Amino acid sequence: MNAAPVTQTGLWIRHGTSADGNRILPLIYFEPYVHQQPGWRPVLDYITSPSVFLLLQKDDLPQAVWLASIEEDAVSWLRLFAVTYTLSPQEAWTQLWSQALPVLQQAGVERLYALGTKGWLRSLLEGAGFRQGTTVRNLAWRRQPLPPRRPLPAEITLRPMELSDLEAALALDRLAFPNPWKMTRPDIERVFHEATASTVAVSPRGIVGYHISTSGVRGGHLARLAVHPQAQRRGIGYALVYDALTHFAQEGAEWVTVNTWSDNLAAIQLYHRFGFHFLPEEHPLYCLDLAPEGA
Repeated sequence: MNAAPVTQTGLWIRHGTSADGNRILPLIYFEPYVHQQPGWRPVLDYITSPSVFLLLQKDDLPQAVWLASIEEDAVSWLRLFAVTYTLSPQEAWTQLWSQALPVLQQAGVERLYALGTKGWLRSLLEGAGFRQGTTVRNLAWRRQPLPPRRPLPAEITLRPMELSDLEAALALDRLAFPNPWKMTRPDIERVFHEATASTVAVSPRGIVGYHISTSGVRGGHLARLAVHPQAQRRGIGYALVYDALTHFAQEGAEWVTVNTWSDNLAAIQLYHRFGFHFLPEEHPLYCLDLAPEGA
């Protein structure tokens, strides 16, 4: 896409490149209107992956940035939208969205997702035709005695996850989660290398479940928990959560967090059994259907 002039004098739009990473940092860290999509990777990682990365500039200075990652299964996520204080979010969104939409369609994207992390962003999304669906909820476990350990089926054992397990774990993950929650290979590799605990549940047929957990200053985080659909309701998820919480208790963590979507009732019930409770923060998920009619 060539540079496109826009309505306000001196403003123009261009494609961003990997060289623009440092140039947009002031927008991310110092401006009042910033949306960053919480994800498995830092937001700037996505500018070197398949994405739509647009800058609204005045002279040579970025005034706004719009970044959406292009994932597998014709799915895209809005990863970053940030605007300088000299522009209104509506003005910047209107100009950037008019250029981003045809690029997404040309790339074959059928659904664009965004988390409504801010009220002003939700207004922009709704004005662009996005529809609200489920809600992402955060839960927390405060250190307490664990419920009784439950025996696993005799043919299933737990062991530490190894790097060579990632391919099988990713295949399982993509069966266990619907869009838009599926992980990609870069996602699972990054979170595995950042993990302080990771465990797989193994049957004679291979890996049937896993968890990957990370640590922070304030406690632990159950980053991912997945069980093969054909192996669910056999106590594997319970055993993996027990394994993660045991690890964090031994490390002295006072808190462990996890997040899921509000209609994932089986996961919520499992976490409640261990004493997890909802935190006040929640974010609605928005989706815009870009699939051609009849597709």
